[in-house]
Parts: sequence; C-alpha cells; structure tokens
Amino acid sequence: MFYTFFLLTALGSSLVLGFSYTTIYMKENCDRTASLGSSGYIEWERNDRYYDHRADCSVILKTGISSERIALQFIDIDIEENGQSYCYDYLYLYEGAVSSFDRTAHTKAICNSQRIVDYTSSTSAVTLRLVTDSSTRGSFKILYTTYMDAVGSGCYGGRYLCSNYRCIHSELKCDRMDNCGDASDEPDDCRTGYPLSRCANEDYVDSSRLCNGAADCSDGSDEWTNSWALCPAQEMRGSCASLVTLQPGTSGYIVYSRHVPYSRGTDCTVQYNTQSGYVIRLESWDVSGMDYNCHGSLFLCNGITGSCDSWENDFSLCHTSPDDTSYVTSGEELTVRLASDWSTSGNFKIFYKIEQGGTSGSSTVVTVVVVILVVILVIAVSVYCCGKKSRSEQSNTVEDEAVQWPGETPRDNIHLHPTTIVHTDRPRSLGTPTIERVPPQPSPRQYSYPSAPPQSSDSIVPPSVRVEPPTPSTSTGEPPTPPPSYDQALWMPTEPPSSARQS
Repeated sequence: MFYTFFLLTALGSSLVLGFSYTTIYMKENCDRTASLGSSGYIEWERNDRYYDHRADCSVILKTGISSERIALQFIDIDIEENGQSYCYDYLYLYEGAVSSFDRTAHTKAICNSQRIVDYTSSTSAVTLRLVTDSSTRGSFKILYTTYMDAVGSGCYGGRYLCSNYRCIHSELKCDRMDNCGDASDEPDDCRTGYPLSRCANEDYVDSSRLCNGAADCSDGSDEWTNSWALCPAQEMRGSCASLVTLQPGTSGYIVYSRHVPYSRGTDCTVQYNTQSGYVIRLESWDVSGMDYNCHGSLFLCNGITGSCDSWENDFSLCHTSPDDTSYVTSGEELTVRLASDWSTSGNFKIFYKIEQGGTSGSSTVVTVVVVILVVILVIAVSVYCCGKKSRSEQSNTVEDEAVQWPGETPRDNIHLHPTTIVHTDRPRSLGTPTIERVPPQPSPRQYSYPSAPPQSSDSIVPPSVRVEPPTPSTSTGEPPTPPPSYDQALWMPTEPPSSARQS
C-alpha cells in the first residue's frame, strides 16, 4: 500500500487518479431524494453488499439541472428469481419522482431473469424501489452519469461532446469509465501512460492486467465491458447471420450487447474467422445472466456452419456452465449461435484470444491427402521390395540345391527346376521321372551332339540300339569313342556305376 501511495504521489497526475466516484447507498436514503453529481455508483449498503430480508426501500434520484438526463448502467445484478420469468425479489424502476407506488405503474421490474444493461431517463429524475422476501439475499451495483443533449453540433459550459451527442462533464473524459454510453469519452490515446489503473472500488492494479480474461480487481471491474475498463467487445447484436474477422494477437469479449440484454426468442448466429495459421481460444465466460433453467443456450461449432445447434455443436454453454474451462478451434474459423426460448432474456460475456497454432482448412485437407499418398507409396514400395527379395531368395535356393552324381564334376550336375519336363513318349514301365537330367555342355575339346533323327510319332519304343558308354582315351593316342546321341543318352540304363554299387 505504501509503495502504491508513493508511486501515485510521484506521478502527480490527475489522469492516473481519475475522477473520484462517490456511491449513493439506498439503505441510508430510504424514502428520500438523493442529489446526483457528474457520475457515481448506487448500491444497497455501505458495509454489506447484500440487501436485507423483507426490505421495501425507495430512493428518488434527481439531477441538479432540470435539462439534464440520467444514464444508468447496471454493472452487477444478483436479485433472486424463481428460474423462469417470475421474480422473488424486485428492483423496480420508475420514470420521474414517484412516492406512491403501484406495481403495475413501474417502468422496469429487474431481477436475474429480467435483466437490464442500461437505461436512459426522459426527465431529470428516476425512482428506484427494492422489494425483497425472507428467503434469499442479493446485491446490485449501478453506475449513473448525468448529461445534457447537445445543442446543434456542440456543448456549452465546458462539457465534453460524445459521439452520440451527449454532453457529459469534462472531468469524466479519460477516467476509464464509459460515461458517454458509446465509449467515445475513452479513446485509445487515453490508455497510454498509466502504470497503475484504478478499479471501480478505488483499488489499483497494474495497467497491463486490464482486460486479460482474469479478474484482478476485487470487484472484477478490470474485466467490465459496459463501463470502466472498457474491455474490447464483439457484439453479436447487429452482426447476426454475418461474418466477423478477428485480427491475430487481439483479445476481448464476445457479448450479445454492451448496452441491452437479448430479448426472448432470440436466435442469432455469428461466424468468426481470423488469419490462417491462428486459432480462436474461448475461456473465462460469464453466463450467469442467462436463463436459470438453461432454456437459453450458446452453441459453439468448430469452423463455419449455418446449422450450429444442440445436435451439431462441439461445445455448449448455459447458466450452469463453469467458467474455468476453455474451448479452442482447430483452425481459424468459429461459429457461435445464441438460441433463447420465449421465457426470459439475458446476457453473457466470453473472453476470446487469437493465438498462433492452427492451420487453414484447405491446408489441413491438403496435408491429410499428402500424408495418405505418402503412406500408400511407402506400403507399395515395401510390398514390392519384399516380394522381389523373396523371389530372389527362392531362386538362389533352387540353384544351390544341385544334385551331383558320382564321377561327375560340379558343373556336370543335375539341377532342380521349379518346373520339370516330363516326356510322355517314354514307356510307363520305366517310370516317369520328376527330375530332368540335364547333360553337361561340351567344352571346345569335346564332340558336339548331332541333331536327333526324326522319330515316328506312333512309336513308343526307340530303335534297338545297343548303347555303350563312352570309353576313355588310352595311352596309345587313339581318339575316344564319341558320346551317344541325345535320344540314346535318354534311354541309357539308369543303374549307378559299379563303384557306387560296391559302396
């Protein structure tokens, strides 16, 4: 506290301190008239924010100048209701100074199920009356601002001209309060040079913590969208059935409206998008102002769709939804739909933040297609290579399994072939071999086999020719006996050599 006081004293700027807002407490002014200044608050009691049981208290709020009007912003409303359109406790609002009450003559009857965001009087006085039962206590906080209508294109008396042609007191400019009602008294250049910011309850917080989605002020005023902090707000009202673009790196709140609650039977769908490569994060939502029985709901859908409802939504919110969860889109697009029945009206507030981490819808589709094609190609190459390797190993195994007869050289062996040639013109008594004996190929020093003479197709027995095995050459130098012909070799005796029989 001492550090805060020292820093504020050193700065010595009235802009840092801002306008000093006083509070009018209804309990202290029951059945009285309270004079209004430039701006301030209205609450129930000084030491206890909750109103009493069985209370019936009325206060007339009156400006000092008859030509002034009163703008009321209902910042916080927690007044008991039965969960539908009926209120157990009431905050009645009457136009003008009223002292004799008739329940049918009120201008507004306010509770949780009949919320109000702001109200502008048509005269220089309004009357508030609180009536409660004996069951549940509640609270409220109202910001009031007195103003005059602009004359022509300007204001007199040193007042500040708002964009909506209201003339407010000049000391209200740049005090972080939305006194104009359209925030035109708080332009962007008012936000520079504030190391500390004052909360609505006169506390102070670091200016960098304003509008960050978390309540740093004890009264939560650093996250208000309809007054004081003036957090950026995207209003669904006026944007129904349209596309709203959110810039990367920005944040703020999605609300139905900063100034009025949604009406009964509202059905509003807004589509949001941002730059490719970014996502939309939603968190820190306040849906306490919606229907108590969840007859009104918010539906969130990933991407752009026109039928975001209770069947197709990815996430839904209503009065009972917790405020400590979050929802993040997979890409740069989001659809929000508000659907309310005909029982109650209300409002809501959802914090949004645009951050990196997403891919565009078209990029996502292309990425998925490329991944699928790569997987198919890898599988095809693997199958081809494995099949080729299997065939190669099978071929090598067949070639390695050669049969070598006694007395033959390794190259004069018999090979196993996957498919053998069976001669069907051989006598069945000799048997049908399943292995073909391939004669060795002659070397340049050997005789070549002559062509076999043609045989008659109806003869199944070869000519009776005595086939003698080739005799080796002798030392006398005589030429060796020529080998038998191809067909004669086929019908040679199949008995193994004598050396094999002896063994």
